[in-house]
Amino acid sequence: MIVSPEAFLFAMIVGRKVSLFASRYMYSVGASLMAETSFVKQIVVGVVVAVASAMIFRWINLPGPPQPQPAAPPTSQGISQPPEPPQSPPTSQTMAPSLARLESRPTEMGTGRYHDNGNGTIIDTQTNLMWADRDNGSDIDWPNAKRYVANYTAGGYMNWRLPSVSELHNLVDITLSPSDTACKLPNGIHAVRRVPAPIFLSCPFLWSYETRDVLAGRVVMSDGSLNWLHQGNRPLYRVLPVRSRE
Repeated sequence: MIVSPEAFLFAMIVGRKVSLFASRYMYSVGASLMAETSFVKQIVVGVVVAVASAMIFRWINLPGPPQPQPAAPPTSQGISQPPEPPQSPPTSQTMAPSLARLESRPTEMGTGRYHDNGNGTIIDTQTNLMWADRDNGSDIDWPNAKRYVANYTAGGYMNWRLPSVSELHNLVDITLSPSDTACKLPNGIHAVRRVPAPIFLSCPFLWSYETRDVLAGRVVMSDGSLNWLHQGNRPLYRVLPVRSRE
């Protein structure tokens, strides 16, 4: 057993105190022999006390049984995280103009979306709308456009109406090559259209039923742009009847 220097010094001091006390006691009773051997007793007692003190200190400082350590919480390094999806770049759908929405719509020509009934009507199988296969063919203002669709009877149907702005937008497909129309702009250039092949437009400027006071919405069927114009305007404007498919 190894005795630490601190314990040994403490034992020597205590042993010396004890031995001095014993020597004085023995001297007081006249034991001169014991007094002569007081130095030997001091050594013996010091060693005994040192050993005892070392054992006491060892017992006091004896470490207890190992305590279980709490498990560390799992960290992000030990957990397999799924990879983050790549950020999609901004698309044209986040842009304000209606033309952007048309650019994002894929071309659907040749996929059977439009069905020609052969009776002056076209079915759009995607929107479930029935369109006239051609416009009215001449200049018309908005009030007369309303009268025209009210009296339209293609396919034997009587409930034709003016289309909405969004319905006209849905017909425009700017991925198609532009096609010339019969009408000319003031600069002498033929206006163009981008609509499905089964539908014929003599001019690309179509009235919608949507109004703002004395204005009505007109959609350009070459790029999908919308203009609010006076309902009395008529040069180059056309009407394309539409109805819900029954």
